[in-house]
Order: sequence, then C-alpha cells, then structure tokens
Amino acid sequence: MRETCLDCARKHLAQADILMMEEATGDYPTHKWYAVGHMAEAADELMAEHPDLAAKVRGIRLGYMDDHKKHIDIAEIIELIGAFDKPEFTEEDLGEGIPGPGDEA
Repeated sequence: MRETCLDCARKHLAQADILMMEEATGDYPTHKWYAVGHMAEAADELMAEHPDLAAKVRGIRLGYMDDHKKHIDIAEIIELIGAFDKPEFTEEDLGEGIPGPGDEA
C-alpha cells in the first residue's frame, strides 16, 4: 500500500475534473475512462491513512462510471481533503460530507 499523499490525491482529482469536462463536450468520449483512472489513483493515495475518505472517493468513481452525465463537485472533495491538512481534523469529522453512489449531489 502506498503512503498517503493528500497533494497527490488532490492533483488526481483535479485531473479527473478536467477530463470529465472534456468528455462532457462529446468530442473526447474516452476521457471518461482517463477520469475514472485518476479517481482510482486519488483513492489509492488516501487509503493508508484515510480509508473512509478513500472509500467515499471510490463510491464517487463508481457512481460516475454508472452515470457519467451526473455532475460531480470535485472542488468540494478537494476542499474536504484539504481539511485533513489541519491536525485537529479527524476521520470522524468526515461524516457524510461527500455523497456516495446513488446519493443525490
């Protein structure tokens, strides 16, 4: 299992967001799968120290794979990951902050 890197997770999510926007134009249909790959990488970057957060990112990825037309607020996820930069923030503070698959965004 790789070491947790919050910056790497945010980077992968930002790349996924750009790819999802490009896919949505209809000109780059394969970008859906590149975005899926970046979301998987983001979850892997979080798994060692933040497994609940990694599971939420995985749920979002699976939801996108099921319905790639549904909007995903990647900025919200990136901001949430940023909260873990604060030492007083814990996994318990995560709550239901990010919708999982099937949840309404």
